Amino acid sequence: MSKSPYLSTEALFETVSKNILPNAIVLEICLANPEATSKEGFVKWMEYEAPTPMPEYMLGVIEASWHSKTVRFYMEEAIGIHSSNMSHGTSILVQNYTPILSVTLWIAFVWYGMNCDGHPRAMLKPTR
Repeated sequence: MSKSPYLSTEALFETVSKNILPNAIVLEICLANPEATSKEGFVKWMEYEAPTPMPEYMLGVIEASWHSKTVRFYMEEAIGIHSSNMSHGTSILVQNYTPILSVTLWIAFVWYGMNCDGHPRAMLKPTR
């Protein structure tokens, strides 16, 4: 339970397959991990293939928990928002500083060129 809501579907499969926990405890673990239990095929496996199949009413409670939001959901949402903000900020920086960088490079090019025989194209000529 201390690892919830971070358990994967594979971890839940392994826990249930060991058949050492009663259904009530398995239900509590499943309710604490709705992201893992909502994966395709988990409920069918719990109903038909698990060593101790879950009763239908418990499976209904698990399915009902899929609509609640967990700490994991809010953390992933926050990470997504921050990532989007960083991408947007990077885009703004590139858009705003590209013209300045271009002008700076042009000035450097002209200055260097003027110091090579007085003409910007002189710097492109091979030197001896």
